[in-house]
Amino acid sequence: MAPSKGEEENIPQLPMPSRNPLPLSSAQEAQVRELYHSRVRFAECALGRTFSAPFKCREQNRAMNSCMISHATQQEQDAAREEWFATRLKRQREREAKEERRKEQEKFHREWWGLPMEDKEGEKGRDIMRRAERVGGFPKRDDGQLIPQPVVASFKMTGGSGFRPSEPLRVIIETNDFETKTSLNLDTLPQVRRSGTERPPLRDPETLDVLIEVNASEGKGFGVFALRDILPGTVILCEAPLVTFSDTGARSDPLDVAVNALPPELRKAYQSLHSFRRKPSESLNRSILYSNGFDVGGLASAIFEIGSRINHSCVSNTIFTWDNEQNRMIFSNRYKLLEGEEITVDYGHSKRYLAKYYGFECTCGGCTDSGSSGESSGAENARTGEMPTIDGVISGRKALEHRSALTPTTAKALIDAGYTVNIERSPERIFDDSEFERVGATLVQENTWRDVPTDHIIIGLKELPVEEFPLKHTHIQFAHCYKQQGGWEKVLSRFPRGGGTLLDLEFLTDDKNRRVAAFGYHAGFAGAALALETWAWQLTHPASEPFPSVSSYPNEDKLIVDVKKAVAIGQRSREKCLESWLSVPWVDWDMAETAKGGPFPEIVESDIFVNCIYLMSKIPNFVDMESLNTPDRKLSVICDVSADTTNPNNPIPVYTVATTFTEPTVPVEVNGGPRLYEYVKAFEQPDLLLPNTWIVVRVDGRGFHRFSDKYAFEKPNDRRALDLMNAAAKAVMTELPDIVIAYGISDEYSFVFHKSCVLFERRSSKLVTTIVSTFTASYVHLWSSFFPEVQLSAPLPGFDGRAVQYPSVQNLRDYMSWRQVDCHINNLYNTTFWALIQIGGLDAREAEKELAGSLAADKNEILFSRFKINYNNEPEIYKKGSVIFRDYELVEPGTPMEVIDEDTAKTVEEKGLSNTQEEKDRKRRAKARITVQHVDIIKDEFWQRRPWLLSNKPGKIPKEI
Repeated sequence: MAPSKGEEENIPQLPMPSRNPLPLSSAQEAQVRELYHSRVRFAECALGRTFSAPFKCREQNRAMNSCMISHATQQEQDAAREEWFATRLKRQREREAKEERRKEQEKFHREWWGLPMEDKEGEKGRDIMRRAERVGGFPKRDDGQLIPQPVVASFKMTGGSGFRPSEPLRVIIETNDFETKTSLNLDTLPQVRRSGTERPPLRDPETLDVLIEVNASEGKGFGVFALRDILPGTVILCEAPLVTFSDTGARSDPLDVAVNALPPELRKAYQSLHSFRRKPSESLNRSILYSNGFDVGGLASAIFEIGSRINHSCVSNTIFTWDNEQNRMIFSNRYKLLEGEEITVDYGHSKRYLAKYYGFECTCGGCTDSGSSGESSGAENARTGEMPTIDGVISGRKALEHRSALTPTTAKALIDAGYTVNIERSPERIFDDSEFERVGATLVQENTWRDVPTDHIIIGLKELPVEEFPLKHTHIQFAHCYKQQGGWEKVLSRFPRGGGTLLDLEFLTDDKNRRVAAFGYHAGFAGAALALETWAWQLTHPASEPFPSVSSYPNEDKLIVDVKKAVAIGQRSREKCLESWLSVPWVDWDMAETAKGGPFPEIVESDIFVNCIYLMSKIPNFVDMESLNTPDRKLSVICDVSADTTNPNNPIPVYTVATTFTEPTVPVEVNGGPRLYEYVKAFEQPDLLLPNTWIVVRVDGRGFHRFSDKYAFEKPNDRRALDLMNAAAKAVMTELPDIVIAYGISDEYSFVFHKSCVLFERRSSKLVTTIVSTFTASYVHLWSSFFPEVQLSAPLPGFDGRAVQYPSVQNLRDYMSWRQVDCHINNLYNTTFWALIQIGGLDAREAEKELAGSLAADKNEILFSRFKINYNNEPEIYKKGSVIFRDYELVEPGTPMEVIDEDTAKTVEEKGLSNTQEEKDRKRRAKARITVQHVDIIKDEFWQRRPWLLSNKPGKIPKEI
């Protein structure tokens, strides 16, 4: 609520920051002008007088104008400005009141839809959008001191966006005889032909009266029914909303405006939907929205002409997904639908919740009285169509297998999200049963998953035992059957026979097309360690004595100790063993080395071969029986981390038997050379970054506060230290020509690779470690050039790094702009902070207290009024940071050039550059001078005059003067 009149009188008037304040923003100047105009137009001589017809009241009109002109003085302008500054606190109170109203509305919305009361990502986003009132310069950044701006309600009306999938959707319709199947291309369904000014269709393609129909549903009013038999996974409805509404806290109700603005036939369709009023004061439009709306992300709700008529079932046959890009809700059936069967979705599993928010008592038999209530944060309350019960399965585990598909932390997150989690007991799992029980999971007996209801999700780690009974549940696991591994037909056939679904963890990806689960570093680490142990065993034992069984280790340190002991015995010299362990002569191969095709004699000439590829298609063999049967062969151990044992495309076709803990090795009978006694299998997947995305590798100093204090860096900025950072960054760019631009501030640097870059096959670990190690080595190497009087000593400077992907040019530019804005904010604060200490005589605590709650203008005022420091005269490197790029001739503004965006940027393969052209581009990049500049990279001019930065096409080398 806004402050009352009495409260307004108690709000103190604030003084002017100074007699010479910094310029205000354009919006703030407009507020000052409004105050000025009100003082002039409503001076004492104008009070109580009106005029509306100047041609009839000309004398009075002239008198009024003369009066106002007499008041339009510089003094009035100054008074208006002083009044604006004096009422800063009042405006802040008004913003806080509006923010409270917004939070109340948001709380109501979350309670209504059962969304989580705390949305960390949402709060983070809102924190970024909040801005304190600015009095010149950038908004202040100090945590806990941001003053939120008012947020108003917003809405949008849509009638579809002409959604057409890039690939034609095909619906397989099965007839009652279960023999005849026909294929129906959705492109052949009725389409709406329209001109550019006509309203797009709500449904595209049109499936109403083709696949589905709206009809009376017994005891439920109207419902949606199947017109024919429809196989699982069919898109039965793809519909745009009638109204999309975001309730964000406005006093007025824009929902009524949105509904009334609909065409008459659509408004009638909206108001014909069922309405359940929780409160007598609730409007008809609101009750319809709350009774029939779908959550479409954030705080937005949507009403659909047909989709909102789909009724509830706790054991629903249909799921739905909101396509934010196409602005459509896509409904698809989970199970086979028979002709005349009603289509249902899941509103929630609790009878109390359904009765409270939808006004009906569910009789489907699948709901519970103890389920998640409407106030909980479960996914069922958000009507996502997800199944609310998850069973963690141990069945089918291998002997000595301690890995777990679910961790107690993940189980708790699922429970907090509204899921019911059942965990099968296991004495061998890495997590104790009690750890799951403490977080709220229900412990059940082993192998009971077969008898649970069909709507339960079964989560396991590896493939289930080889059995014949049909699978009726949704299973999440590594199934090892989609690459035509041995027995894949039997595994997959069990799911359609039981109506179940398989979600193979190996092929599940997120919205950025990255795998959600993969065996990583420690799989290859353990495999390589076991390979070394096997190799050492061969040196001290006869070929007839197999390598013994193995067990798990509590940590990698104990594994390393055992491996060192084994290798020491094999080498018969502990000193030689340690030397071998610390500097094993590994040969690192990648796709470039294997491009010529195998088998490879280099592998046969090595002692140990570790295979870590991710196999997706047929490739030439790395080794085969013929290459192993050579007299000069040294190879005696193969460690197959990829473990494509029964894959017909296996590039190591010398074995077909999977290893176990009890039999960790398998002998391979070969002729010639030392006997290839055994090899080891494990799992590891490459950390490939998404193709066709910009890659930013950001390097940050570790512990640089202590480091800068140790070497007495000048405060607030040490030019020598910044120049050293720039020199190290230039060395990185010289070493890696694929980097198109770099930006650095303080102890961090961001290096940008073009979206067409294929360096190191776009492996994240290789890119990050190469840049971090090169940057760190260059920093240490160049130290004496910038700090000749100080010698480095331990602990030496160190840096860490991370790789982030950005899909579009705009995303990349926003990232670079964010870093430069952060540079300005931090530098203004640090400049003021250290001026207070070094010149003003304050200590750190006093300076921090002095700056608490200050705005950018306040800091500028402190610098100028107290210390005669004009911040605008500070060196550009401190205010704008450093940008490094290869310099070519600048393009004049207005010169025609290729438009560079996320659609026109191509990968190397798509561009189809010849080897000659690629070599020319490489030479031009090598000739280009790498320059360090301190310029504005936020404005378009920087990028427009340097088109090569985004196109990755080298420019023209400037002529030397």
